[in-house]
Amino acid sequence: ASCIGLCFQIIDDILDVTASPIETGKSASDIENKKNTFTSAMPVEEAYDYAVKKTIEAIMAVNRTDSDGMLAAFATYLLMRQK
Repeated sequence: ASCIGLCFQIIDDILDVTASPIETGKSASDIENKKNTFTSAMPVEEAYDYAVKKTIEAIMAVNRTDSDGMLAAFATYLLMRQK
């Protein structure tokens, strides 16, 4: 669960700097609000690579109990989401 939550936040931070407010549905970004983000601590590409790593960790953690693959699919969706 922590890896899935972390992946969600990393992708959210990436979308804040790579997508328009119309695409994300947000009126103000975390950067405008002077919040610490993954993309303020590292380049976007490095943040994405970290999100991939955390997604893989999440999938590996749920593989034993995720008989229908729903949790793994959800983790992958969070990594690939566009808004």
